[in-house]
Amino acid sequence: PSYGNGLFFIVGSVSQDHFCVYAVRPGEGKLRKDRVVWQRSKGIAHVPSPLLVGRELFVIDRTGVATCVDALTGKERWRKRIGGNYDASPIEVRGRIYYCSREGKTTVLSASKEFEILATNQLDGPFRASPAVTDGALFLRSDTHLYRIDE
Repeated sequence: PSYGNGLFFIVGSVSQDHFCVYAVRPGEGKLRKDRVVWQRSKGIAHVPSPLLVGRELFVIDRTGVATCVDALTGKERWRKRIGGNYDASPIEVRGRIYYCSREGKTTVLSASKEFEILATNQLDGPFRASPAVTDGALFLRSDTHLYRIDE
């Protein structure tokens, strides 16, 4: 789960192949229905985790449809196909979201209410692992390569 804006964001299974993200107010004891602020099943994948950036929640389904929703209301801001198939969770660095596909393509989007592709890059090997950042460098691991990208 992720936490921000006074809410937890949790992905759960509605059925074996149908998933939902829930926005839940914190509390004690057993989860009550009145703590669920909103839920959304459209565009939610089993593997890539949702990404909370400020008041926006970014998700991508396994077939390459990226969606941005208002984290407080669950209202869809945009939904666009960027292509590819996804297992890796997206990350945000300096206002940019990095989506890495199983086909080796990284699509960089603006972390904003408006849909904007900032860059696309193709590397060798399929990406299933989520990207990582440390010491100013971006690390991408494919099935065959480990990439370090920095200035």
